[in-house]
Amino acid sequence: NSILSNNTITTSGTDAYGIQLGFAGSGSQIKSSFNSFNSNTIRTTHSTTAWGVYLSSGTNNTFTNDNITATGVNDIRVLNGTATLTNVTFNKTDIGFDTRASGNLTVQWYLDVNVQNSTGSVQQNANVTIYNVSSAQLFNDLTDSNGNIPRQTLIEFIQSRTLKTFHTPHAINTSLTGYLDNSTTVNLTITNSTSVIINLTKDATAPTITISSPTNTTYTIQTIDLNVTANEAISAWWYSLNSGANTTFTPNTTITAAAGANSLTVYANDSVGNTGSSTVSFTTRICGSTLTSDLTLTTNLTSTGTCFTVGANNIVIDGAGYKITGDANATVALSFGINIQERDNITIKNFAGIGKRT
Repeated sequence: NSILSNNTITTSGTDAYGIQLGFAGSGSQIKSSFNSFNSNTIRTTHSTTAWGVYLSSGTNNTFTNDNITATGVNDIRVLNGTATLTNVTFNKTDIGFDTRASGNLTVQWYLDVNVQNSTGSVQQNANVTIYNVSSAQLFNDLTDSNGNIPRQTLIEFIQSRTLKTFHTPHAINTSLTGYLDNSTTVNLTITNSTSVIINLTKDATAPTITISSPTNTTYTIQTIDLNVTANEAISAWWYSLNSGANTTFTPNTTITAAAGANSLTVYANDSVGNTGSSTVSFTTRICGSTLTSDLTLTTNLTSTGTCFTVGANNIVIDGAGYKITGDANATVALSFGINIQERDNITIKNFAGIGKRT
């Protein structure tokens, strides 16, 4: 094992490689694996075979913070050796492979991440997750008191004679309670080593509420399902029916509507206190109602007196397969399932039965 740090290596002769890992030749030759090179400047000037670094053989060799330049030939040449280059300055398009080469090269860079809010204040305990281009998770942790995560060393690509596999772009996903989630993309092929400031925006967006029941229709029941959803996590739900008092609830539940026109407003708070609302209007026509518009039953009805009195002309009353039944115990002297006296063009259809009291 060898360690070579903070040196300037300059060669100019034939086959005078800046550094060679493997069999003998000119230049600096090192014949083992597990070698470490750090902060060296390597220059070769012979334009035929004086490669900057020649990986003849050996494994687990690392180059860190080095600067490699070979004039007219490959900065990096690979035969059967392997090496990892971290934050190394060289021409990434100037990597060459011998015929039948079996070695490979891994190129990686540093990434520093700092999380701030929109005013530039650092944010502690922000959750930062980093994924590579294949969606493999590489890192997940919280920022420290300075808004930082530990420096990450990320792979840009791994290259062999026959294949070059990119691990970038990388996705940096950041979340913090009270702020909108942030997703930032870093392409190491463009940036090399880089520092990224993640700016989080305060969450001031109200949740969007969807009321799936009741809908803007006419019901023939008073107990109606209240079914709601939202586009984010909700910490509190409440509603007001017909401008009445606020009633807290946990979805899903039921409400008791008034006879006639109803207006229901549903409210919700998200985890940071933003309030959203949604309103729906609907009508209930229960026994005892006067009908001034078309009606379709949604359940069987029982009446102690007249169930419906028709209050307008040109109305369609659709039983939809349900029935109206009189109450055998009722004491109302004169009652009807549907009273259509003095009305014109009234259509009554699809009832399973309209029974008078017995």
